[in-house]
Amino acid sequence: MTLPKLRMSIPHNQLCPDNAAYAARADLNQTRMLGYTAYNRDAVTTLLLGLLENRPAVRHVSGVTEQGLKILDRTGIEIAEDMRVYETGQQANQHTQDLIDDGFKLFWAYPPKPEQWPEDSHLVSPDLWARLNAKRNLADLLGAQNLPTRTICSVEELAETPFERPVFLTYAGGEATGWGFGVRYCDNEADYRKAIAWFKEHEADQIAVEQSVDLVGCWCVNVAVTADNSVYCGAALQTFNGPAQQKGSVIDPSQPVPQKAIDLALKGSEAARMQGFLGLCAFDVGLGKDGKCYGFDPNFRFNACSTQIQFHQSAADRSGLNFSQSWAATSSKAPSEIEAALSGPIDDMWLVPTRFIDGNLLSTGDGKSLISGFIMAENESQADRLEQQLAKLL
Repeated sequence: MTLPKLRMSIPHNQLCPDNAAYAARADLNQTRMLGYTAYNRDAVTTLLLGLLENRPAVRHVSGVTEQGLKILDRTGIEIAEDMRVYETGQQANQHTQDLIDDGFKLFWAYPPKPEQWPEDSHLVSPDLWARLNAKRNLADLLGAQNLPTRTICSVEELAETPFERPVFLTYAGGEATGWGFGVRYCDNEADYRKAIAWFKEHEADQIAVEQSVDLVGCWCVNVAVTADNSVYCGAALQTFNGPAQQKGSVIDPSQPVPQKAIDLALKGSEAARMQGFLGLCAFDVGLGKDGKCYGFDPNFRFNACSTQIQFHQSAADRSGLNFSQSWAATSSKAPSEIEAALSGPIDDMWLVPTRFIDGNLLSTGDGKSLISGFIMAENESQADRLEQQLAKLL
């Protein structure tokens, strides 16, 4: 069965410049505040399939197998990129060097090893990236009046500060963060001291101490920054397993992102553009029960919800389903069995896989394949039922 092709919500040339190349193999030291493992180092290279048009991308072989690409093609994701496939880190480095030699500018989710590549080989310099992503600098982008009440201090200063009321402790330095790994909610003395010990163990140099805010919802607001302007791309409502511990993302027309949250993200993006940032970024913006929008996190990279945001409206138009929910699963079945199991939900247009990693080709995956994407449904309860159905199939 051939489905209508999925279309991006913005043109490719707004997502990143024509001379950009995706070279994202991660450095584990640079991602220590994300909890990245050897698996994640290569798995991150398998993201953004179908979003890069004909630009080059350095990708681990496990994420671009014939079987995996067939699943995405069946889904309606058109992949036309200049793919540079690797199995080893040495091969990845050689592909990346070739791209630099050909004049391409590298972009990534998280920075490579310091000094691994020349400073001028990056679309965004690692120094600028670190400055923009550091939560301690968020007020410079959004304005202090648009943030929760907070203080920035060293972990040593924090250890000397008594616990007084519920707070969020968040890593505020320049290393990569995400999905709440570097955030601790403390509503008692014991959790407060445990969090401080954790930050010390992870050599966190600066901590943001934020007053807890009662929220209606929190959205990851995506913006594409070009040389000329900042373009709103869409937003996904974040779901959580606990305070600041993100579970996933939904796009729900009954809970639209507030316009003032979009305006705040565009304000921050424009401030970053003036400093030289280019590419996709996002801000986590929450709507308080007091009616005010609060900026929580700067994310000067693509986010876990970015592909979902880019393809959501096109998937909704063809399926007639307007609610989407992020989805990921692992399976020990053979790739051909996984393809057969998912073919029905794909053809029925309620499942949109956007990534398939063959566990047999990524040694750190313990033989389990990863499939991720999003589920289209009428509402959250239906999406949950469909997710349970997928679990039985896999």
